[in-house]
Amino acid sequence: KCSGSHEAAYGEAGGCYDETAGTFSSCSESCGSDTSCLSVCIDAYNERNSKVCANQYLDVCYTKCTTTCAQQKTECGNCTGTDATNETETNATKNQTSGCSVTITRQYDGVSADGKASIEFTLAVEGDYQDFDINIVPMPGETLRGTISRPTPKTIIFTPDEADENKNYLTPQNALVIAECIPDGGDASDKVVVSEGFTIEQPPLFFVHGFLSDSTVWGEFEKRANADLWQYDDITYPGDQDIGLSSGQLALEIQEFINRIRSGEFYGEKKISAEKIDIISHSMGGLVTRYYIGNSYQGDIRKFVMLGTPNHGSWDAKLVPEFWGGIAGQQLRPGSQFIQSLNAQPLNPEIEYHTVAGTGWLTDEAFMDVTWNGDSIVTVESVRLPSVPLYLT
Repeated sequence: KCSGSHEAAYGEAGGCYDETAGTFSSCSESCGSDTSCLSVCIDAYNERNSKVCANQYLDVCYTKCTTTCAQQKTECGNCTGTDATNETETNATKNQTSGCSVTITRQYDGVSADGKASIEFTLAVEGDYQDFDINIVPMPGETLRGTISRPTPKTIIFTPDEADENKNYLTPQNALVIAECIPDGGDASDKVVVSEGFTIEQPPLFFVHGFLSDSTVWGEFEKRANADLWQYDDITYPGDQDIGLSSGQLALEIQEFINRIRSGEFYGEKKISAEKIDIISHSMGGLVTRYYIGNSYQGDIRKFVMLGTPNHGSWDAKLVPEFWGGIAGQQLRPGSQFIQSLNAQPLNPEIEYHTVAGTGWLTDEAFMDVTWNGDSIVTVESVRLPSVPLYLT
């Protein structure tokens, strides 16, 4: 997917690393700043490559910059390109024979900011060493929102704060995990450093259709989602079957979706640590989702949006023949046992609920009784749920 090798992408930065001299100009000029060279790389970074090669590119850049700066730090002075090259070669030889090396292991390439998922890194140190460390850092000029924990000295876990209206990750945030060791008898100039990149991602969307429908109803929504860089999937179930059966299928497909995210089928084939998704439902799809939440919930929904969902039934369902609307058509009728049982269940406090209702269309409220306060099928009052935000269109 990349336009060239990551090394070639790195070379496009210009003004940071001189391949001929083997030096980082900004590192030499600033005399040992670990971040100044990286800043130059990022500032000059070709935007085309940033969209397809960001992790690998910045990983190469950061490793080269920090290693070179560390090697020059004690004797930099007003060094020239030749001085820097000689110093680099000398310290490279020292590091090869220093007696310690570090590697980083992890399961995922990134983590979803869903409020629950986390990403774990483990440090392995080989050889003779007097000290080691592993840390997670943001890119220069950026801030990591989340918590870092260290269950063991060689393990570090990052849990990002949940994405919200103040911070989304539709453009993923890049961050770095840095591992290092100092060999026995060495000092900071002998430090061996390894870094790897990872990303923080926006939680994905999952679309749930309604009565006598299928997933093709989401065609325009999914075009917009794709344009806005969302990751998403959808479900198709028999639109007239028992809502309880549909909710069982939903439970399986949500977990399958999350597992596919973890295995690298989404997010540009990166393996992403994910625990929760955001549900967008239409009409009866909201009832299917509510039934799942109330009866077999697996803790995998972050936000839940209901578009025109008849939470108190739809009068028009009474007009649907049983042979055409199936069991679902009967369950959608106002006052049905299904509707009463569903509304007797409390909302789940772990989930952020939202409802959207259409207005300005003649909508049946009862026999020979209509209102403009609806979308032609479902009234605003049928969509409304206690304590849940309601948006009118």
